[in-house]
Amino acid sequence: MLKTKIEWCDSTWNPVTGCRHNCHYCYAKRIAERFGGYELGADYDFKRIESESGAIFETSPVIHLYKRYAGNRLATAPYPFRFEPTFHKYRLDQPRKWIKPQNIFVCSMADLFGKWVPDEWIHKVFDTCRNAPQHRYLFLTKNPGRYTQYRVPDDSNKWYGASITQESEMRQFNVLPAGCNIFVSMEPVLEDLQPEKHNILFRQIGWIILGAESGKRKDKVVPQAEWIKKIVWHAKEREVPVFMKDSLIPIVGEENMRREFPWKRSAK
Repeated sequence: MLKTKIEWCDSTWNPVTGCRHNCHYCYAKRIAERFGGYELGADYDFKRIESESGAIFETSPVIHLYKRYAGNRLATAPYPFRFEPTFHKYRLDQPRKWIKPQNIFVCSMADLFGKWVPDEWIHKVFDTCRNAPQHRYLFLTKNPGRYTQYRVPDDSNKWYGASITQESEMRQFNVLPAGCNIFVSMEPVLEDLQPEKHNILFRQIGWIILGAESGKRKDKVVPQAEWIKKIVWHAKEREVPVFMKDSLIPIVGEENMRREFPWKRSAK
């Protein structure tokens, strides 16, 4: 399994990587740019597809692209085309090999429901989820309207989330798929999200993840404690579980942290 430092899941699974939202705070882009590229491979190891938004890539289901690391060690290149949208076919079968049930963040290094992602890629991801039902799958996008457009399955082991960082994005509550497990990730909180203006929307969601921007980016925004406390208060009023990431400890204090899940949490 692919262990992760992301606190609200057990593992990550990235059959698709890359994104075109161009968020200035994106940790995934920094990682892909740092560790991206490849040194060994042939033209038949991947396919370049021209789309309206630019080139996207598909790798071979068998033959990998390789990159050299410290000590001249040769390993599969995790991001051969850096942060360009890429479908890694050889990763599709990974969840079926993980016997122990996991809470899996699907495509932590991409937006699977970005408008540039072909439906075929999404079909293949859901095929794997269906064939490995022992896991809980967590999806997250900045384009939640596509959940409904795609007609995502409403299985109990799937959770569909929207990424919200600014007050203008709070309306995305309204386009999360009805009849499904839904959540929002308010991370990083970049401004006062004014939950008092959106109180009715808290009735629709099953979980909230809260966090501040990590890393040492020059212009990063540090949220005010009051912004966070207002969200937590409104969530508590509606009995919505809240998971606060450790990035908030310096802002609200450990005594005010909540690490709640909408399901019973098993030990890792």
